[in-house]
Formats: sequence, C-alpha cells, structure tokens
Amino acid sequence: MANDEFNIPLGKNNKKRRSSELLPKYFRTVANQKFLSSTLDQLTQPGVVEKIDGYFGRKNSKAYDQSSDNYVGDVSSDRENYQFEPAVVIEDDLDNVNYFADYNDYINSIKVRQGIVDDHSRLNSQEYYAWNPHINWDKFTNFREYYWLPNGPDSIDVIGEPRDLVTTISVTKVDNGDNIAYAFDDDTPTPNPTLTLYRGQTYTFVLNTDDMPFTIRTTSRISDDNLYNNGLSQQKVEQGTITFEVPLDAPSYLYYINDLDIEASGLIKVLNIEENSEINVEEEILGKKTYRMNNGYDLSNGMKIKFGGIVTPEKYATGEWFVEGVGKSIKLVEADNLEITANYLSDINTEFDTNPFDKLPFDDALSYANTKDYIIINRASPDANQWARYNKWFHKDVIEKTAEILGIAPEINQDNRAKRPIIEFDAGLKLINSGTQVKKDIDVYDNFTKDALSIVEGSLGYSVDGISLVEGMRVIFGADTDARVKGKIYRVTQLQFNNNTQIALKEEEDADPLLNETVLVKTGNNFKGKILYYNGTDWKVAQEKTKTNQSPLFDIFDSNGNSISSYESSTFTGTKIFSYREGTGTADSELGFPLSYKSIENSGDIIFDFNLLADTFNYQDSSNVITRKIIIYF
Repeated sequence: MANDEFNIPLGKNNKKRRSSELLPKYFRTVANQKFLSSTLDQLTQPGVVEKIDGYFGRKNSKAYDQSSDNYVGDVSSDRENYQFEPAVVIEDDLDNVNYFADYNDYINSIKVRQGIVDDHSRLNSQEYYAWNPHINWDKFTNFREYYWLPNGPDSIDVIGEPRDLVTTISVTKVDNGDNIAYAFDDDTPTPNPTLTLYRGQTYTFVLNTDDMPFTIRTTSRISDDNLYNNGLSQQKVEQGTITFEVPLDAPSYLYYINDLDIEASGLIKVLNIEENSEINVEEEILGKKTYRMNNGYDLSNGMKIKFGGIVTPEKYATGEWFVEGVGKSIKLVEADNLEITANYLSDINTEFDTNPFDKLPFDDALSYANTKDYIIINRASPDANQWARYNKWFHKDVIEKTAEILGIAPEINQDNRAKRPIIEFDAGLKLINSGTQVKKDIDVYDNFTKDALSIVEGSLGYSVDGISLVEGMRVIFGADTDARVKGKIYRVTQLQFNNNTQIALKEEEDADPLLNETVLVKTGNNFKGKILYYNGTDWKVAQEKTKTNQSPLFDIFDSNGNSISSYESSTFTGTKIFSYREGTGTADSELGFPLSYKSIENSGDIIFDFNLLADTFNYQDSSNVITRKIIIYF
C-alpha cells in the first residue's frame, strides 16, 4: 500500500511524516512519540533517490587512479575494503535462503567472540604445499601451436657490429738484401701479409715500390692469362695509385704479385661485406634475457642460428646453434650435440636433389627423427641426454618469424602439428643412472681391449665393437688395465712405416673423464646410440631411451644432497615426476600406448599422473610411496 493512502501528515518541518500526529492528543506522550519515530515512521517517509557518482570495490587493481577515482565511502574501513568479496549463501530445495554471510559477517562474528582480527593475513593463514612438475606449461597447454621439425627451422645468420674499413692502403718496398717484399701501411711491417678485402667496397692502393710493378692475379704465378682486371683502374704500377672496386662476383681468393719477381707476393682473401663484423657471443648474448640481431629481430626460443664475421670465442664461429632460455638467461645449444643415433629410429635414404636440402638429408641419414615424441626434455639440458636430443618441437611463431627474416614463404605442414599435450621437462633435471655434463661425441666404445697402446697402436688395422678404426675416429678404451689409458678419449691417426699404414693413438684435448660427464657413442654393434656416464671409476651405460614417448626417470636427493637410491635397502629406480597415465585397450594413435580417461558428461579427459616418489620405491617402510593424480580438462 502506498504511503499516501495512510494520509499521514507531515511534521512541522514539512519533510518528515510523524505518525504520532494521528494519535489523540492525550496519547501523544514523549514515550509514544519516540516509539513511533523509531518504528512506524521509518516506513511512512516519502521516497527520496540520491544520485551517487563513485566506485565500489577494490582499490588495489591496476586500473585504480588515486588522483581521479572517487569511491563511495562506508561506515568502516572493513566495509569499504570488502564490498564485493565472495559471500556464502545456503539455500534449501525450495530456493529458500537459510543462511547468508559475507566476509564482513565472518570478521565481525570472530570479533564478537573476542577473536583478534587486526591482521587478516595471520587470521586466514593455513598450511599449504606447492608442487612444480618442472615442465614447460606452454607446450603442455598450448600444444596445438607446436610443430615437429626433424631438422629444426631454417638457419638465421647472426652478425655483429660492422668494423671500420680502411679504404686507402699504403704499399711500400721492403729490401733486406737477400730478397724484397711488399709491406702494407706504416703500422704493418710484416712482409707479404695476407690481405682481406670485401666485395662491394672500393680500395685505393698508394704505391711507392720502385722496380716492383704491383699486379693482382687469379693464381700465384706470373702469366699473361691470369691478370684479374675486373674493377681495377690499372695494373703493373710502381709509383702511383691503383683503385680496386671489388666486384660482387669476385673470387674468394686472389693474389698480389710483383710482376718481376714471384717471391714478392701474397694472398688476398675476398669476403662478403656482411662478414666485416665482429661479435663476442659470451659477452653480448649468453646469459642475457633478450638479444636483438642487427636485422632488427629479437632472438626467440627454438630459433636456429649461425654466426658470421669475426666471432669470439672461436667455437661459435662454426656450426649451427639452437636458442633457448630467452626471457631468463639465453643459452645456445650446439646442433651437433643434438645428433641422435638410436636403434628404435628408422634410417632413411634420400636421393640427392629429390628434396630441398634443408628439409631432408641426402645419402645415408642415421636415425632420422621422423616420429613425434610427446615426452621430451628441454634441448638446453647440459647432459645432452636422449630425450633432449630428440626434442624437435618448434612453435609456429618461430617458423613464421624465421621465414619472414629470410624473406621466404613459411612452410607449415599440419601433419606435423602436435595433437596431444607435450610434456617437456626443464633443462638440468638429474636423470637417475646418468651424468650431468656432456662431452663431445665419440665414434666407438671398446669394452674388450686390455692393453690398447700395445695391441692397437702400431697395428695395420683394428676393429672395435664391429667397426674398423679409421683416421679421425674418437674412441674410449674402457677395459684397459692401465689406469693412464683406461677411460680416456683417443683420436685415431695413421702413420706410414715401411710402406705400411699403421694405427697411432693420440690423446684428445678432452681426453680425461670427469665425474658425471656423459658422452654419446655414435656407432658400433653393441653401443650405437647409447650414452655413457662416468661414475668416477668407469664409464657406465646411462639410462636408455628405447622408444618414442617413453617417460624418463629422474633422481631424487635429500636435503644433504644424497640420492634416495643410495639409502640402505633402497629399491628406488627413479621417478617419472609427471606422465600420461596408461590404460588398457587400443593404443593411442599419437602416443603409441593406451591412455586412461575419465568421462565427464560424455567427454573424455586424459588423466595425468604426478609422482613425488616412483611407484617402485620403498626403503625401510613402503608407506613412503607417495603418488597423486590430477585431471586436466580440455
């Protein structure tokens, strides 16, 4: 019923209705007036709407602007701070609300019961545990953005800052009595040095070489048919200048020669202008969060690069490198350290020129990674284990960005796209029965020969693990009884003696094995594809990967750094940490084994297991086995 139907008169101030005015005068006592004022009068006042311009809610969001945002106040700081916090509502089957309480009710209830509510963090704290499976969550959740590339993306050239070019070169005569020679520049007294010129650049030679006519030729001899005149203003000058505009098609090697004496000559190296740069990889790239190349693009994880120009340290001047760790600490993984040789992989034979050279190898390609593997380890793992070597997943953005840099159209084959979550473990996790730091690969491992320096060295030929030793092979003699030989890496060389070719063994620079070092054996009947690790005494076969989509087993250490496997009576054989839960029935078309599913409203969700300790682990008390299950919904 509307207030007007009560016909309640307004009070003396004409703003507030007073129901006591309707009472007979002898009932208008002070007590009745107070009672009606606090009860009935509250329901009979005319409606008034007050426009409020302001915000409700939290003030700790990124959008909050203290200087301009106006928040509506409340009766207490708690009511201001917790205006829109979650509330508890309990209803019965008939939608009747039996209970309602918000956060302020919760705090006030504790306060009424003499609880201390000054520190809400302390008041609401509880014991909890965080668990990290040490995997790449992007590959796990956004797996559809990754593609399997056996050879990786195309390689990007990375060069450093351009070096200053000297375009005017002073050429003088050096005469020491026995012979004469050319010298270039006053501060370069070396006679007949090797010169480096760059295509597309112009050089002026200022000559002061009496009786030494200066010529540039294609071969290191004096002949009328080998003068190189392209881009040269003149030849055979003793006093004067020669201008040389180095053509873009100039050969890689030319020669400067005294036209009257072949002894006064030297080599000219001709390089591309891009090579006139220098870069210190350790100082400029490694360990940095980001790196911008001179082409204006930033490095990204998964890119494959090679360096040009003058590169230090020297090891980065050759080969290709994969980029990892961008955003935290950049690491470069040598592509050669990701070579795989495994019996469970197929060898393919591709005829020359039947496929693009950067897509498939030609001739014999050992262990070509043509099968997707959804359980791998980050490529930057320092032990270069088989799971890291076989990691060929690359993000779509890397493929497209590489093509953009190279000025070509990206090739994205949807058959290579990931169709299941990728479990990629972080680099540096310690595998059980394995090492921690890789050495350069060896060719064969000998676990038979007892005295290599007497039996192998000097022989006309020798076979190790079914493979004949040839020039350049790296070999370890693991069974040698001489402690000065056992376990070391030797390079096979060949010497000529009495018209016979004999084997000689030379210690490599990295010959001495160190504790927990690992090495890949590239060939052999018994050790091909196996990784060995050094336990301080012997080389042992490390944990083996015998198939694709095989979970690696990791080691676990206590607070003192002792492996759980070293405990008395321990049967710990490693933990998967995180893995697909295998089921029964038909094998999954991508993974090769049956999966365990949980059906939720007719949708199948793959179940993953995570293990704090392996299922097979028990020592002293088997109740220490701890396994858990989580369900990931897609």
